[in-house]
Amino acid sequence: MTDHARGTFEVKLTPQAGDSPVGRMSIDKQFHGSLEAGSQGQMLMAGTAVKGSAGYVAMEQVTARSTAVAAPSCFNTVAR
Repeated sequence: MTDHARGTFEVKLTPQAGDSPVGRMSIDKQFHGSLEAGSQGQMLMAGTAVKGSAGYVAMEQVTARSTAVAAPSCFNTVAR
């Protein structure tokens, strides 16, 4: 059985210093709705001079309370 949470979220992305061609940002996210949660994480991204040639991956540690259950979780996000 699969359940889906519905609601909104707010994201704060903060660039992290570095001299790598791969960019890095910290993530601070707040979820509101049937899932009340907060998450912290990191995002790595890279691109080239070619239009549309870019990608990112993000990992977040989520602390949540849904209408059914309270449990820590991890999310991963991949752009394709």
